[in-house]
Amino acid sequence: MYTKLSLTVTLLFLIMSQVTLGQEQVNKIPVDKNRYEEYRSMAFKVTPIDLELNLPLVNTTVYGVIIDWPMQTNVATIVAYSTGDASIYLKTGQLYIGGFAYPAIRNLAKEMISSAQKLLSKTSITENIALPDSCIQFSFLTNNGIYVHQETEESIDKNLTPWTPLFFKGNQLISEYRIITQNK
Repeated sequence: MYTKLSLTVTLLFLIMSQVTLGQEQVNKIPVDKNRYEEYRSMAFKVTPIDLELNLPLVNTTVYGVIIDWPMQTNVATIVAYSTGDASIYLKTGQLYIGGFAYPAIRNLAKEMISSAQKLLSKTSITENIALPDSCIQFSFLTNNGIYVHQETEESIDKNLTPWTPLFFKGNQLISEYRIITQNK
């Protein structure tokens, strides 16, 4: 239950926050100005070349992690790249970007990539990047395509899966953004 409570409290803080890294933002973003889908879609299209990475095709290497966590009427999408850049997109429209400027976020993003590489064998390749209905979805961007795995919130919450540590790193990333927005 700790996972759910911790992330729920952190997400509620972010949703209610009116400051996004120094930029004023209202709680309800009009549908025509909500850029969640656009940013989430762009996250999946980032290539190793975009990140100035030279990854040989011989071995499948994770360079990006995208975690989608549906929660009632909202979805939190956590994005991390091997370069240390990381973002959080909320389906309600709030965007938290620019994390590469903060050492704690850069380090967490790199840790997430390292953890994802170890979990790669537990995923399957996909071309479907649709939002999950009820499960937490882990998507890995690799030099050989997108790999995906879904877990129930309950299995993560009860630490019944090897995916819990990666989920916790995503939770830590959200917490770091919360600290940054509090200090602005």
